[in-house]
Amino acid sequence: MSDPIRMSGMVSGLDTESIISAMMTSYQTKIDNQNKKLTKLSWQQEAYQAIAKKMTAFQNKYFDVLNRKSYLMSASTFNKFGAKISSSTGASTNGLTVTTSSSSQAGTHKFTVQQTATASTVKGKEIKPESFKLDMDKAIQSIKGIDVENADGTTTRVFNMSMDIKVGGVAKTVSFSGQGLVDADGNVDMDAVKENALNNLNAQLQIGFGYTGNHINSENVMSIEGAVDPDNGHEWFLQAEFNDDGGIEFIVGGNASVSVTENCGNFGLTEASATHTLNLGSVVTGTNTMSLDIGGTVKNVSFEGVSSTYYDSKDDAGNEAILEEYNQLKEAAYRKAYNLEDDAEIDEEKLKEYSYSSAQAAEDKNAAALTDALNDAYASEGITFALNGSDLVASKDGQGLDFTVHMTEGGTMGIAKGASSNKITGKTTLDELGFAPDADGNYTLKINDVEISVGADASIDSLVKAVNASDANVKMSYSALSNSFTLEAKEMGGAGDIRIEANDLTTALGITNANGSYDFELGHNAAIELDGETIYLNENKYELDGTTFEFTDDIAVGETFTVNIEQSNDDVKEIIKNFVDDYNQLIEDVYEYIGKAPATDSSGDRYEPHTDEEKEAMSEEEIEKWEDMAKQGVLYNDRTVSGIMSQMRTALYNTVTLDDGSKIGLFSLGIKTSNDFMERGKLQIDEEQLDKMLSTNLDAVTELFTNTENGLMKQLDGILDGAVKASGSVQNRGTLVRKAGLENSSTILDSTLYKEMENLRDRIASLQDKYDSREDYWWGVFTNLESMMSDLNNQSSYIGSYFGGFGGM
Repeated sequence: MSDPIRMSGMVSGLDTESIISAMMTSYQTKIDNQNKKLTKLSWQQEAYQAIAKKMTAFQNKYFDVLNRKSYLMSASTFNKFGAKISSSTGASTNGLTVTTSSSSQAGTHKFTVQQTATASTVKGKEIKPESFKLDMDKAIQSIKGIDVENADGTTTRVFNMSMDIKVGGVAKTVSFSGQGLVDADGNVDMDAVKENALNNLNAQLQIGFGYTGNHINSENVMSIEGAVDPDNGHEWFLQAEFNDDGGIEFIVGGNASVSVTENCGNFGLTEASATHTLNLGSVVTGTNTMSLDIGGTVKNVSFEGVSSTYYDSKDDAGNEAILEEYNQLKEAAYRKAYNLEDDAEIDEEKLKEYSYSSAQAAEDKNAAALTDALNDAYASEGITFALNGSDLVASKDGQGLDFTVHMTEGGTMGIAKGASSNKITGKTTLDELGFAPDADGNYTLKINDVEISVGADASIDSLVKAVNASDANVKMSYSALSNSFTLEAKEMGGAGDIRIEANDLTTALGITNANGSYDFELGHNAAIELDGETIYLNENKYELDGTTFEFTDDIAVGETFTVNIEQSNDDVKEIIKNFVDDYNQLIEDVYEYIGKAPATDSSGDRYEPHTDEEKEAMSEEEIEKWEDMAKQGVLYNDRTVSGIMSQMRTALYNTVTLDDGSKIGLFSLGIKTSNDFMERGKLQIDEEQLDKMLSTNLDAVTELFTNTENGLMKQLDGILDGAVKASGSVQNRGTLVRKAGLENSSTILDSTLYKEMENLRDRIASLQDKYDSREDYWWGVFTNLESMMSDLNNQSSYIGSYFGGFGGM
């Protein structure tokens, strides 16, 4: 239903809205009063729930069996022991931990570890990343050699190369060359060039990064892994050598972290990809040459390009040819933008307004020159190239091809350079390491007859996680320091077994050797001597009479330690002190609600909730401060809460009768109520008296707290249940829960306050309906008045006009 049309006092001149608003004041006041009652009830609900939350937390800490460290309803909590470890020789006690329990027995023990238990292990060999190698053949093929005439009339062809290398935190660009004499046929001995390039590279690496600081004497030169300077036995940080495949491998000294990035030359570090994003704006005017590798075959392709500023001079005198070329490119771009055929007529005005920059013209020219050059170079192979936007793609027989591309002359084209490192991290994927998944697209290991598979996108971390989560009963780890895996049986001692079924993956990961064997070391059991008895264990832990002896590899093997197990009351004292502190804090928290009278202003009036209209004239900060004052005292002297606190205080005065007829209470432990009335019954501790009772009569203290009939905790637990128990039927819940429910709980819906608030909401809705009805009535009255007066004015005007006509006769 649409709202009725309401006419303000345009005709009558009355402030209709203010008049009706004043007439509705009594109705609005009734609604506002009910809303204030509703707000107060919601504040009371919040306060009750906050108190219940505090009491529940206190009960959970000291009355819940799951909180073993602070559970005060069990005798085992009071049966505490401590262990002191010593050595007559002064040997360190590091590596030996003695843990007591409530069932420990006091006494002295002599403890010696003759041998610690170890787990069976398989240690893998270092993984050498396939990518951390240089393809010198490919690098030389990708570079245009420079012929230099020698003094003796011969010609040397020079291939200049460079790469960015980082050793540890030191990064440098290493430039070197490979040279070879040109024979009568114009050819060069490439093996000689490679040999020369390797020597020059090593010389530059020596200059750039120097020695590790490790000096090797002549007797053990063969034992080191890094290359050694034969003149002085020093180890170089980084050197290179030919491998069996004719490529170049790096030898890293000092276990350094090394990364290599291609700079000038294609060294085979770039991963082949189906697309390569090009920046055609970085092309230079003149010859630009790129080296492409498709399927292992390297080919250099050149094209004539222009820079991004080439067409800026198109309007200068004498550059008519450049201007004509620019206009042709612009027209072609215009036709492409509007999908026009080559012979379609062009709207010259639109073409003139078409936005087309010199930089875009240069990119379009370069794109055409590049693709034409590539397609010409690979026409005989049936390979075609295209630019999808800025992405260069290659295909053959309709199938996309993976390839690499490097710039060797001219602009950079924004092509990413290939890089590799000798260090493998947990994030490195198996695919990045050069490993291929099986036919199902997975990587699979079989350990202890358990098959473990990970997906094609698995990393070293996910492989390790999968192995450790499997039923193979082994723990796998990977060291980025040594680039190797280790498998360790989860079961310590000689019983632990590791059986690996060798496959291509385990060999590639360095876990198994080429012949399927692996470096297995059988674990051995621990041997200890305890109080003169020799005991063999398959773990580094032994339990005796509730006391656990646990040792690590740090323990002094063969050393005899004296272990004194004694009754310890420190933990019990700490729990009791914490209980008193938390009880006192509970009192403080509760009386923040029930001990503070409602706040009043300077006139002595209480702060009341604001209406929505009143809040509109206030800032957020003002509203918050006002509500803080208005909320104060919403539960002042509340009988329900004060009754619960009174019951708890009475329970703390309770005594327990011991077997000898004597009685014990908290006062016996030196715990008494404060004499200060303002403390609201907080407890105070005489620690000297508490220490005395714990050391001389611990059984009585235990009985006071844990007696199942009259014990202190039994009494308090019942009182707290009566206040905050949330389970069971409504009538069996605690008084605070029945009153207000627990925060974020369905118990709210059954609470007394919730039902009162629902009744109030219904009453407010009814009052609002009456308000709306009465307001509509008065608006109808005034709207009719305006209409009648408008009609009257119209009639008066007509009559006046009519008689005015006679006056002119």
